[in-house]
Amino acid sequence: HTWLQTFWGDGGQSGFDATDPHFRFHTFFDASPEVNFSDGAITDWNWISDPIFGTGNQFYSAVITDPVVHGTMYAGSGLRSPQTANTVVRTKTHGMGSMTLQEFRQHCNELTGDFTVQCGDWVPLGTTALTAAGWGDRAGGAMAAVERATTDTSTLWAATTNGRVFITSNADADPASDVAFVRLDSLSSADPARYVTGIFIDPDNANHAWISYSGFTAATPTTPGHIFSVTYDPDAGTATWTSLDGSLGDLPLTDVVQDADTGDLYVSSDFGVLKRSGNGPWTAAAPGMPKVEVAGLTYVPGSGPGHHADRIIYAASHGLGAWKLQLKHGQ
Repeated sequence: HTWLQTFWGDGGQSGFDATDPHFRFHTFFDASPEVNFSDGAITDWNWISDPIFGTGNQFYSAVITDPVVHGTMYAGSGLRSPQTANTVVRTKTHGMGSMTLQEFRQHCNELTGDFTVQCGDWVPLGTTALTAAGWGDRAGGAMAAVERATTDTSTLWAATTNGRVFITSNADADPASDVAFVRLDSLSSADPARYVTGIFIDPDNANHAWISYSGFTAATPTTPGHIFSVTYDPDAGTATWTSLDGSLGDLPLTDVVQDADTGDLYVSSDFGVLKRSGNGPWTAAAPGMPKVEVAGLTYVPGSGPGHHADRIIYAASHGLGAWKLQLKHGQ
């Protein structure tokens, strides 16, 4: 296999479209997504970040494409006009707005655009920014994670760097102000007020997710933990938080994925990737992986009957490249 460089600069988030195999997006630092409709061709990278860049974001902001709906993207960011605190923002047009693709490239192409118009049509979801004081304690900070369910067009989870966790069941609503969030961490006394590093939504239940946390339990001794199973009951308006730390120790985590075939959980940390089967102990996920910082995990489900074909977990390390773990059926 060969890694191809399709652009240059700082590398943040990247991804694909749900239905268009020729679409790509990438980001630099901050909230800086660019989109490409030509298989990543260097000459077709187009800027869509005018409304969100430089609005109090993390160095690498959370930006995703919708895993089901064509053209929809979400980001954790502020917004220039009207100025908002960090929240979840959305575009349903790959950031092009009402422009044709030809007009979009004329104005917003990274290399040749004239930039005489605003490039990007991001809008905030809901009526109160998710980091704002209107939600109560743990205000401030920035958006840490944004994830969409793969089983519907409307469930979205989001979290902040101060430990707020939210869910909405109508992320695709129009107008965007009609999107209604529920704050889940305020329904618990167990979750830590620390940086949320990963959310992995259960492919069988969009109201259930696994959430990983950075930081040390020693800093929040009354609310310990680094990995939780969280289930929201929309009928009762409750959320159940279950710590899955077990034998993990006081180890900050950077991401979490679950293997649908076996139910095994995989988490990344500054010392590689760990695995937990059932209620057993945390162990090294597989031989061959060095004890290096792993910043994130990507799970690729199987495509066979019942999704029980071979699956892949990709691990992005700090300084030692990308790693792949091939999971065989029944393994």
